[in-house]
Amino acid sequence: MKKKGAYLFLKKIQLLGFINNTESLKLIEDKIDSELDIDQMNVLIIEDHIQIAESYALIFGMVSEKISNYDFVLDLATSCEEAIFKLKSKITYDIIFLDIRLPSFSEANIYSGEDIILWIDKNLSYRPKIIINTTFHDDYRLYNLYKNINPDGFLTKLEADSSSLLDAIVTVLESPPYYSNTVLNMVRRNFSKKQTLDDIDRRILYELSLGATTKNLTEELPYGKTSIEKRKKGLFELLEVENNNLKELLAEAKRRGFI
Repeated sequence: MKKKGAYLFLKKIQLLGFINNTESLKLIEDKIDSELDIDQMNVLIIEDHIQIAESYALIFGMVSEKISNYDFVLDLATSCEEAIFKLKSKITYDIIFLDIRLPSFSEANIYSGEDIILWIDKNLSYRPKIIINTTFHDDYRLYNLYKNINPDGFLTKLEADSSSLLDAIVTVLESPPYYSNTVLNMVRRNFSKKQTLDDIDRRILYELSLGATTKNLTEELPYGKTSIEKRKKGLFELLEVENNNLKELLAEAKRRGFI
């Protein structure tokens, strides 16, 4: 989306009294805009820690200073529910910058930032550029995000500083993707793996954490008892939990960030 980059600058000049002729101001404005050609980009930051969200806003300001033809309009959502509400609005977001662990929106079966992106892919006619910055560092959880979402930028909060965040945004704008060192090493280690947890697997884990039985799951999901049991068995194997210990399965799923 293009922004009339000269407007605010010339408005200040007019207020200072240097140029008062409206036609002259319009001619100058059009000339400057034709030279600058500024991209105005709508950014939705989805982060439930306000201080972190504010730091992202500062980084986007630094990007505007570094690359003068970009201007960012920032919006904030602090939960899955608020994020979906904003994504359903008339605003077309160019960039989504999000965490994965967020307050859930269980009424819509959206429990994390991952589910938000999957919702976008299913419900919007466009796909914004996606930048993930997460506290998760477990290889298997990161690999699932990498495979299921295929983000344009992917960092972990343990290694993200102002310099790497700035580099990530610039790279995503100019020549994506951007992966941090942790993510790159994870991809190399897990390149041959094929199995990941999909949204149904994560829904099963969520329902199990609430105390659901297999019978409950057959009522909540479009699967019969045999299919549910098969998926549950697969979860024990994928998360490397022995003896069909449900308590250990849920603890491991929570440790890895799946619930």
